[in-house]
Amino acid sequence: MKNAFLQGADGKMVGSLPQPKSAPEVTLSTVYGEQQVTPGRLDAGAREAFLNGQCVAFAAAAARRFNVDEIVLCVDTEDEFIIHALVEVGGELFDVDGATDQESFAEVHGLDEDDFRWEPWTVADLDRLAESELGFTLPEQDVQTASTMIDQWLEDGFGPEGFREI
Repeated sequence: MKNAFLQGADGKMVGSLPQPKSAPEVTLSTVYGEQQVTPGRLDAGAREAFLNGQCVAFAAAAARRFNVDEIVLCVDTEDEFIIHALVEVGGELFDVDGATDQESFAEVHGLDEDDFRWEPWTVADLDRLAESELGFTLPEQDVQTASTMIDQWLEDGFGPEGFREI
């Protein structure tokens, strides 16, 4: 633990106060390279990572938090890769940016209904996902770091209404 030093009026050290260490940064792999994030701090960099390559990790962390058995994958039907992953809670789909539905998601991402399909995947089988044909383009998923972001996600009002921290 680092210390903050206290000085008297004469400039001499008179004591110190312990200061908490800042959390170490973690490097997350994304589809665009690497992103430095601080566990527990859901800032713009972390959001970028969870939208562009770490979405499965975020969906899995949210699913575990809400005791949901599955995440939902949006899969490109032509090339068979994962476009995005979300968690369904209370009939709504959620990612790091909050609630959406299948139609809105497709519209925002410019997807025609023939371009993609929705595929459920059990959280218990996520280890197999990276080794599957669907997961071949996925960077290594860091569910542990994603799990540290869920509290702030809820506090920021992006999660399911019934789970918001008060």
